[in-house]
Amino acid sequence: MKQFELCFANIEDLDLVSKYQIKNMELCTALELGGLSPDLEMVRLAREKYDGELSALIRPRPGNFVYSNTEKITCWLR
Repeated sequence: MKQFELCFANIEDLDLVSKYQIKNMELCTALELGGLSPDLEMVRLAREKYDGELSALIRPRPGNFVYSNTEKITCWLR
């Protein structure tokens, strides 16, 4: 049986996890921008509702995945 990982952009979508017995999920926000990192509250809520494999997209801004040195430093300082 094939396993799927689904991308969830809001907590309400977590109802699909139990309905379809999804084993892996990735959290993100702003799918219309290609996906951005979820905030800590969303990760916390997802962990409360879901005990399977959970990952979070790490992408602080829309665009590509190539970051300048300034962006890298700013991200670490947050």
